[in-house]
Amino acid sequence: MSQTPSKSSGRFSQHVESGTPELGRHHRIEIESVDHRGLMRRARVIDQHPLDEMLISRHISASQHAAGESMMDLLALACGPRSPSLEPMVIVAMRSGDATLVGRWLAISSPVESLRRHSPDSIPVIMGLLANRKPVALKTLSLCRRGLDVLSGHFGTWEVRDPRRPLGRAAKL
Repeated sequence: MSQTPSKSSGRFSQHVESGTPELGRHHRIEIESVDHRGLMRRARVIDQHPLDEMLISRHISASQHAAGESMMDLLALACGPRSPSLEPMVIVAMRSGDATLVGRWLAISSPVESLRRHSPDSIPVIMGLLANRKPVALKTLSLCRRGLDVLSGHFGTWEVRDPRRPLGRAAKL
């Protein structure tokens, strides 16, 4: 594990674990303060998915990002990795293996139907991005934005604000 140098301030040692060099080559890592005095700090990966990179580069808004994350949650439920410890509990609760599979696929049926009704051309771009981590080409960026807007309306994430953008005059002080 790679570590930032330790700085001593009185009785406390400011030491932050920042992950392996390989993690640093593949992802953007930021060191942030956890407390208001800056004594406690942590390293955080901020670009784990191409959707995160699109938000960082301001290709999409915070509400679109939140809608994409909501859809990824449902995709993980519907067709994502299955935990061996969780699967038997789901089967017992549903009392049928077939019903479990159907229930998982039904999780994404409503947002996909919203996309189908309002922006059918964006479905391959959105599913490629969210389910397969496929980066969005510049020529399909407008389709992606349109699809994320539809999902934002579906999941109700229109009010999500970008925390990096100041709000009004008071935030500029």
